[in-house]
Amino acid sequence: MISNTESVAGAAIDQSFARLVERQQEFTDVTLALEKLEVKMSDDALKAAGKYATEYVVLQERLAKLDGEIAALFLSHPEWREKDQKTVKTPYGSVEQRKATKLEVNNEALTVALIKARGIEDPKFNAALFLHVEESPNLEALEGLDDTQLLKLGVARKTNEKITVKPAKVEAAKAVKAAKST
Repeated sequence: MISNTESVAGAAIDQSFARLVERQQEFTDVTLALEKLEVKMSDDALKAAGKYATEYVVLQERLAKLDGEIAALFLSHPEWREKDQKTVKTPYGSVEQRKATKLEVNNEALTVALIKARGIEDPKFNAALFLHVEESPNLEALEGLDDTQLLKLGVARKTNEKITVKPAKVEAAKAVKAAKST
């Protein structure tokens, strides 16, 4: 005979499972609604991009042409700039000239070797200051070691339980086949 306590516990489990099913149904419905909205947003974005693409390209080309013309005018009239000034201000903004430098390394391996050699030749030259060294454990390679070997290297294999909630997927072929058979 089932006791009253067991009956109440069973009912609570049934209610909890029913609640799980309800939440799962709502989760699937919301996921599908979100996917529909994302498709609509993507479609609208593509339509908008297509609608404005020609105008955008024309404006980009016009800006590039104007930039070139403004630079040419600026460079051809040094008298517009005060002594030692590299900027001309107008009611619509300013045009300025700045020197910019950047380092280009033609052959990275050769440059690294030369920096290391210089560090060996000249103890005052700190080669480490001029080199980036990035080392990190290769987790893919470490996966092949057993747990004992891993522990000796200060690595622990962790196992985690993961809960993944997935919406129901309608398999169109099965749905059509089922509909035809009825």
